[in-house]
Amino acid sequence: MKCDNCGECVPYCPVGAIYDINSGGTPLGGGDPIGNPKLYTPVPNDSLADTNMSKIMTTQIQGLCVVSIMGYLGDNLCDGGVTQDAAAFYYMQLSGNVDITQGVELQYMDDLVNHYFYTHNFGSFTNTIDQGYVVMTDMATSQSNVFHNVVIVGYKYNGYLIYMDPEVGKWMEAHPGYFNNNYNFVISGCK
Repeated sequence: MKCDNCGECVPYCPVGAIYDINSGGTPLGGGDPIGNPKLYTPVPNDSLADTNMSKIMTTQIQGLCVVSIMGYLGDNLCDGGVTQDAAAFYYMQLSGNVDITQGVELQYMDDLVNHYFYTHNFGSFTNTIDQGYVVMTDMATSQSNVFHNVVIVGYKYNGYLIYMDPEVGKWMEAHPGYFNNNYNFVISGCK
C-alpha cells in the first residue's frame, strides 16, 4: 500500500519495463511511486486528445509495456497499422536482444517509436493534448533506473493526467509528479 499525505492508501504497484542498461538498471521492478494513481473517473470538463480512443486494452505480459502501448496506439490512431508483434520484432532487430520480455532498453526508444509514429517536439502535456496529440512517456517504479511506459491521453481540471496503463489495461489518472519524463514522445499519427 502507498499512502499519500492526505491519508489515502492505494494498492497500486506498476511493473517497470524500460531500463537504462548503461546505469545498471534491471527490468521488472514493482513500484512504490509518488502521487495517487487511480482508475480514471470521467467528468464533463476533462480534456482528451481524442474522445474516440478506447479506455481499455489487453494487459501487458511481463516487461512488454512499450510494445503493448505501441499496439494500443496502432489500434486507436492507425486502424491497426502498428501491432505489438511488429514493434517487438523491430526492437529485437534494433537491439539484437531476442528476450523482449525483459523490457526495452532506453537507448532504443527513439528509433523504435520514430520507426512507426510521427512525432513532434514536446512543450507541455496540456498543450499537446489540446492540439489533439497523445504523449508516450514513462512513470516511476520502486527500482532505480527502471521505468514503466504509458501514454498520456488527457488531463483533468485539477491538473492530473489521464493515461493508459498497459499493466492495468485501463485509463488511469495521476498527479503529473508521478511521471519521470525521461522521454516525452508527442505522437500525431502513424507512418
